[in-house]
Amino acid sequence: MPVLAADPAADVPWLATPYVPGLTLGEHLAEHGPLSGARLALVSGTAAVLTAVLLASLLLLALLR
Repeated sequence: MPVLAADPAADVPWLATPYVPGLTLGEHLAEHGPLSGARLALVSGTAAVLTAVLLASLLLLALLR
């Protein structure tokens, strides 16, 4: 996925990537049924990583205040 623009040094760092159309999780489940195997592992792993990043960010903000 290419990065279109970014400013990691901004007060609130950001990056922009192209929009990739696709189904929402709810739409996918309605069309294809429950996730299993590698797809379930990918989704749950991604959710775990995003949760860890969010918690680390919140901890860093709390420490900087």
